[in-house]
Amino acid sequence: MPRPVLVLAVIAFLVALGFGIVSPVLPVFARTFGVSTLAAGAVASSFALVRVASLPMAARFARLFAERRVIVVGVLIVAASSAACAAATSYWQFLIARAVGGIGSAMFTIGATTLLFAVAPAERLGRASGLFNGGFVLGGMTGPVLGGLLTGASLRAPFVVYAVGLAVAGVVGWMLLPARAEASAASTDQAEVVPLKVAVRDRRYVAAVTAAFAQGWQSNGVRSLVVPLLVVEVLAKPASWSGFAFAGAAAAQALTLYGSGWVTDRVGRRIALFIGSASTAVLGLAFIHPGSYTVLVIVLCLYGVGASFSSTSAQASIGDAIGRRGGPALAGYQMAGDVGQIVGPLAAGALLDARQPAVAVGIGAVFLALSAVGALAMPRQRPASS
Repeated sequence: MPRPVLVLAVIAFLVALGFGIVSPVLPVFARTFGVSTLAAGAVASSFALVRVASLPMAARFARLFAERRVIVVGVLIVAASSAACAAATSYWQFLIARAVGGIGSAMFTIGATTLLFAVAPAERLGRASGLFNGGFVLGGMTGPVLGGLLTGASLRAPFVVYAVGLAVAGVVGWMLLPARAEASAASTDQAEVVPLKVAVRDRRYVAAVTAAFAQGWQSNGVRSLVVPLLVVEVLAKPASWSGFAFAGAAAAQALTLYGSGWVTDRVGRRIALFIGSASTAVLGLAFIHPGSYTVLVIVLCLYGVGASFSSTSAQASIGDAIGRRGGPALAGYQMAGDVGQIVGPLAAGALLDARQPAVAVGIGAVFLALSAVGALAMPRQRPASS
């Protein structure tokens, strides 16, 4: 595997680690300024919304400038944002500082994915995607634990540690990543940017975008809202037990990411994406009422395995469809996942308030089933030889 792929995985770990550190403390710190719960929730939403709005701009930057520069600048913007959050003395300072971080997040995501597509050999793109996504998953597992420890010392401490960690990630990226993707490109196919209007006519692109939206809605959105409520209100367990369940699911996902990448490369994107979408569609229905905490943990772990197949194969399919240069089509793919993650919890929350848990979970299952159908519609792929 090319060294830049491993470096990107390390940077992804540091980014996700820091994000996990500050996520639990965001609403708590916001409430110290005497604002409502809705206003506290707006802090997290502001980051996501600015990130979505910035993705097209980030895709343009990735075409105009060296990918390494876009990655490092993006990481340092989020670092500065986190430092400003730590220094905030009012709610509006805190809100604006957090929102600005969304710009840097978009730049890092687009720059890193573009570089990943450029340096990874086509026959190993699935495994490269698995390693890259594995960095995010492992960081997301570790971050909340460290964040809980830091919060005991100070509510500002997690933001300081996040800023320092991102500064380290920026240095690592500048020193170890190639100046431009072309300097270490393992493939020169499709050197030109594929326009969005061309990409949407490619069944591989459509299937991957559908999967990103469905997984953003159900896996990253609805699941994160429904499972904690299930643990506390239905299964009558302490709130901390939901964290243990999610940790198990994340571990299962992390452990199978490279294996799902191998299946994606050797068996084909089509089969891997179908396995991931179909399995998560069925398993997600168990969130309605799992019966016991043990069953819930098992379902979540199996769901994590399915999610690893879906994320790895979808990203590899995007690389196949749009080539190595990213552009607006790559931004569209990232936006689909983000929009699903933003809208999914809002829709599920409204349905749960209306006492419709089956509908809240079922809508996500329908999206995942459509993703499975889209995977079957993809052209058959000749298995890779290495």
